[in-house]
Amino acid sequence: MTLTVGVLMSSGPQAVQDACAGLDGVRFVGMLEPSELAAQIDALDALIVSNDFYPPEVAALLRDGAPRLRWLQSSSTGFEHLLEEGVPTRLAFTEPGPVYSEIVAEHAVGLLLAFARGVLPMERFRAQRRWDRLAVVPTMFSLKDRTLLCIAFGTIGQEAARRARGFGMRVAAYVRRPPKPEVAALADEIVMPDGLHAALGRADAVLLGIPLTPETRRIIGAPELAAMRPHAILINMARGPVLDEAALIAALREKRIGGAALDVFEEEPLPEASPLWGFPNVIISPHLSAFGDTHGARAFGAVIRENVRRFVAREKLLNPVAGYCDTPAW
Repeated sequence: MTLTVGVLMSSGPQAVQDACAGLDGVRFVGMLEPSELAAQIDALDALIVSNDFYPPEVAALLRDGAPRLRWLQSSSTGFEHLLEEGVPTRLAFTEPGPVYSEIVAEHAVGLLLAFARGVLPMERFRAQRRWDRLAVVPTMFSLKDRTLLCIAFGTIGQEAARRARGFGMRVAAYVRRPPKPEVAALADEIVMPDGLHAALGRADAVLLGIPLTPETRRIIGAPELAAMRPHAILINMARGPVLDEAALIAALREKRIGGAALDVFEEEPLPEASPLWGFPNVIISPHLSAFGDTHGARAFGAVIRENVRRFVAREKLLNPVAGYCDTPAW
């Protein structure tokens, strides 16, 4: 029996099809728009879908139809939108796991280095054909002996900690429960929820790598920004709504923090009217931290290939989402 797997991804289905080339017992149906799913849904045994291609119409098709569907695979590490719209509990539901963590951590540290080494004013002056060493030097600093506070210490935070320590940084990790000893060893300090504001007051850079949930929505708001040091840099690699954007804009306008590097936003694409575009101490990274070379794509492809193989073989799937089964019902 041949099983049919739909691939509905904003980046296109070809990468998945290439990664799974040669697998027996499965055929793929690629779709480039959510509107194409309705014509295919009755024939699908599984669906691989990205977070941004799961509007209410897709959720309704899975909830009210999809007679053969047994497995839903998110192609996005952040799959909160799928949960918000609803995933039927009859399905096995899996996510990619930490396939993008290393490259996202590289991106975060790269943006921090841009602040540390004066890249922002240098680039402004380059556009003006202006040689002004005296104006750039006061903006520069070394990462050595500085403190990076990771808000959440999952795989992104852990990989960022490894890289930050290579520059001689001290790492503090904000967690909601004590981590395993091997994870705790990557940090110089473990910060529990009641210690967040004090930790913010000691940090030179703050990295948001926390999943978006009802509990973490706007975990960094006006009180948290007020607790930060005037020179501290805020880096958001998580999801836009974990940060109160209006409060951030106010803090930047009043020069209460040193700057921000943002890969995600409350509204994407970031509207042209957003004040964030106008701050000289803000880096706008258009939600691309997981891209670059083929590192993340290869790791993602390997996970998808293995899960498709397991699906065909009726084995337990990798990276089940909490609250859902890891083995499709046959």
